[in-house]
Amino acid sequence: MKHHIDIATGVTLAYSLDDFTDPWCEAETIILVHGIAESGEAWRGWVPHLARQYKVIRLDLRGFGDSTPMPLNYDWSIAALADDLDAFITGLGLTRVHLVGAKLGGLVTMKFAATRPNKVHTLIVSGATIKLDFLAPSIPEKVRRMEQDSIRAWAESTMRERMGTGLPSIAVTWWIDHMGRAPKASVLGIYRMLASVDITPDIPLIKAPTLVMTSTNSGYYGSTQEFSNWQKNIPNSELVLIPGDSYHISASYPDACANQAAQFLARQQQKNN
Repeated sequence: MKHHIDIATGVTLAYSLDDFTDPWCEAETIILVHGIAESGEAWRGWVPHLARQYKVIRLDLRGFGDSTPMPLNYDWSIAALADDLDAFITGLGLTRVHLVGAKLGGLVTMKFAATRPNKVHTLIVSGATIKLDFLAPSIPEKVRRMEQDSIRAWAESTMRERMGTGLPSIAVTWWIDHMGRAPKASVLGIYRMLASVDITPDIPLIKAPTLVMTSTNSGYYGSTQEFSNWQKNIPNSELVLIPGDSYHISASYPDACANQAAQFLARQQQKNN
């Protein structure tokens, strides 16, 4: 079931709540933040690993899923999406949360953690990097395909490079259908922003214990050494490599990633007890 909350005039964010915690316990909250052209449904495979110990919120970012669609001229930015997340957390009456972000969601959650350190217990980043200028050469062709064909055609043409070789064809088709339903104006708007994204200055400001995950052969998003180079600038962080050749590892390897996330959270909880 989807819930909705108004975060600004004319802007409503949708979310799902998965809570299988013991009713007599005061469980903490984890918010999962998805990537471009997705929704909270992208995190389905993670829920069984987390929802027994935590209240799990799967957010639909503005412009996607069941949240308010955005016009083509909307001025997208990582900072604005972090502001949305702040308004969402405040609107739910939460003071401090655990954050998990994949791809675009990873950028948003890192930005949030850097600028609102007192609101974050822990941060988990899956298949995201901090600077996207390397995308610039490929963006015009992808935008052309979206404009002239469809979002589904773009999703279909890019899915294997996104998901790697290990995901079964039936799962790839599901992801094509899922991302293909995203509003064209939202996807185009975000793509026009991507090449200018750079949150490098924010990285040393992240104070929360942080887990960064990438695959052993993420290719498109850079080498494991490149990930390590910026991950090490997060003061209290660790890097985990997931075997595979996908850069969208939270989708291609949900069980492996969620298991690593659950273990990380358990370690942090032990430190705090």
